[in-house]
Amino acid sequence: MARQNRIYFILILLFLIVLYLLNQKSKSTIIKDDLFAVSDTSTITRIFMADRQANIIDLKKINNQWILNDEFKVRKDVINVLLNTISKVKIKRTIPLESIETVIKDMATNGVKIEIFNNDKIIKSYTIGNATSDHLGNYMFLKGSKAPYITHIPGFNGFLSPRYGISVSTLNPNTWRDTKIFNYSEDEIIYISLKKFNNINQSFKIYKENKFVLKDINDSIVIPNINNIYKLVSNLISLNCESFKEDNVKIKMKNKQPLHQLIVNNDTLLTYPMNNNSVDEKIIKKANVKRMYATVNNGDLMLIQYYVFNKVLINIDELKK
Repeated sequence: MARQNRIYFILILLFLIVLYLLNQKSKSTIIKDDLFAVSDTSTITRIFMADRQANIIDLKKINNQWILNDEFKVRKDVINVLLNTISKVKIKRTIPLESIETVIKDMATNGVKIEIFNNDKIIKSYTIGNATSDHLGNYMFLKGSKAPYITHIPGFNGFLSPRYGISVSTLNPNTWRDTKIFNYSEDEIIYISLKKFNNINQSFKIYKENKFVLKDINDSIVIPNINNIYKLVSNLISLNCESFKEDNVKIKMKNKQPLHQLIVNNDTLLTYPMNNNSVDEKIIKKANVKRMYATVNNGDLMLIQYYVFNKVLINIDELKK
């Protein structure tokens, strides 16, 4: 009986030793899946990204407003997606040893670098590579790590690079810019002028003194419909363009005759017809959405939709009592 008990004891001891060794081995190979994540995005004050074509996205948080490249306000929806991604990105799995060299070489030519700051301190730095073959993750290389990983967001069905504003390994600052046209509140708007070059008699001016004053193209005072003027003001402050265009498109528009001149306080918006042979026009015909080009204060060229801007490019008849 004693001999049998000793055998049982030895078997149990061996079993415990095996469990211990297996546990130690698993501990040495398990990787924390949140190595890339910044869980508390409220601590982030700056996000710097650069691609291999020298395009730079430098986002700085100033007085709770994100600013792009020290010049433009940032679209709220885009920065929210980026911050959400930064907080939730996880390691999906390691990369097979035989593939690591290929992934690293590809990152060297196509990777996008990202640095995340808290004040002047870099709290996370990594390179974002291409999507995986199944398009359910991205290759990423954390600064200081020995090898890249495949990353994803649990529950998100797709790859991550678009959530960082990356399209085909390239960054485009125009996709980050706030699309709002006029940065005024309703109370701040004191002057509106609309000149319709194709229908000049429907042009008008509005002055705000003690009350709104409406004038026609001949500077004659017209009795206004105050409710419609307030509606116009409300539409002006919520006006957004669809997107910003590249400089080469603006150069082609240089000698075009504008369709409208809309002045709000000290800001001047000009609209232009689209070229029937332009890439934008061909895309628009397929989408069945009418658009125009526009500039504000002779700045960057924008793409705007008739449906949106027809609410402010109205006739004086719509403002008369």
